[in-house]
Amino acid sequence: MLWDIVSELLVPAAIIGAGWRAWIIQRQIAAENSKLQRRLAAQNFTFQFIAGQEFQPEWRESRKIFYQHGTNLMGFMKNPEASHAEKTSLLRFLSYYELMGLGIRRKTLDEKLCKEWSQEHVVNIWRTVSSYVHSRRTSLHNARVYSELEWLANRWSNS
Repeated sequence: MLWDIVSELLVPAAIIGAGWRAWIIQRQIAAENSKLQRRLAAQNFTFQFIAGQEFQPEWRESRKIFYQHGTNLMGFMKNPEASHAEKTSLLRFLSYYELMGLGIRRKTLDEKLCKEWSQEHVVNIWRTVSSYVHSRRTSLHNARVYSELEWLANRWSNS
């Protein structure tokens, strides 16, 4: 009789315990699946981000202007004879890498893919423009000017 009472209590407890274990396992699987989905979404967005720029004629023109004038960026930007369109194009070029840094920091872009594609460029670009950026920060009283580009270049130059 005592055994009957105990067995009546044990069976539901075992079922409840198994249910809890199944729920916990299901939650762990869902969490892993969610991480995988976020990683795949970031990789997909990264490919779109890179391809969306790299294969545009305007981007190629911006890159060309940067490599023509980047070593004397301060002089070029202050030159009244330099065209407004070229200056804007050059700033667009830098803004692309600024957005890349922000996307990586916020985990919207996949850092591994961006690094494989752009590591050397980012580090060299920052070395080229750092004095110009520091000058702009001072003149604008804004320490955030191209701060994501700087962060990314420093991060990648150490790895």
